[in-house]
Amino acid sequence: MKAGRSLGLLPAICLLAYCSLVPDALADEAGVFGKKDEGGTAALMGMFYDLTQTQDGKPTGVDTGNYSQVLIDFVTHDWNEAELNRYYRATKPLFTTQIWLPTMPTLAAPRAFGVEKRAPRAVWVIHYKGQVVPPEDGTYRFVGFGDDVLIVAVNEKVVLISNWAYLNFKIHAGTPAGDCLKAGLWFDGQASKPIDLDVLCCDNGDPGGVCAAFVLIEKKGETYAMNNGHPILPIFQLAPYNTPDLPPGRYRVKFTRTPALWKAFQ
Repeated sequence: MKAGRSLGLLPAICLLAYCSLVPDALADEAGVFGKKDEGGTAALMGMFYDLTQTQDGKPTGVDTGNYSQVLIDFVTHDWNEAELNRYYRATKPLFTTQIWLPTMPTLAAPRAFGVEKRAPRAVWVIHYKGQVVPPEDGTYRFVGFGDDVLIVAVNEKVVLISNWAYLNFKIHAGTPAGDCLKAGLWFDGQASKPIDLDVLCCDNGDPGGVCAAFVLIEKKGETYAMNNGHPILPIFQLAPYNTPDLPPGRYRVKFTRTPALWKAFQ
């Protein structure tokens, strides 16, 4: 990944857009965080971190109340992975072609990375990264939601932050986009020019809690079906996948099944 990333954001507390709530239901955990290998398809690589402990198991003092500062330090220090490598890290990454984590137990994340015994009460972060290109030239923006946090960066700049309001980020990127979603900042994409893409998914590690994350993509000037004044968008995907409809759960996010696939580079 390139050095010299900058935030380019206005100082403000990021307030979560209203979420449509229905009775909780949990999704199938299998595979949604990614696979152990790319399977011949270029994908985003995801690495799991537990912010509560160092690599040798010593407590760091990071907890539910202050972990947002770790994320701020990471994204404002050029997305330098040295900022995260001071914390416990899973041995092996997972690979995924989409960021789509339906409502599930927060403990699903350490289970997916095989570290549930080592990090049973993790305040966790998953950092997905890769180089991608759009299917055609245009102006795009990411639309998404994270419980507790979703951060997306394009070419050294944060373009979307969605987080629960209790987290003291004091930075923002995005506007309400219906349901629980936020629409990020517009950026230009060229089919011949790769962009660096970073995605952070984070949760406070409450053993009885749930997590979720959704990333969709919108192209400026494209015509979409509408839902309560907001476009119904495709999931951001790097390979074809018939994503199941979301089960009845905490977050209701509509999506179209006609995505224009982006391409990732190995």
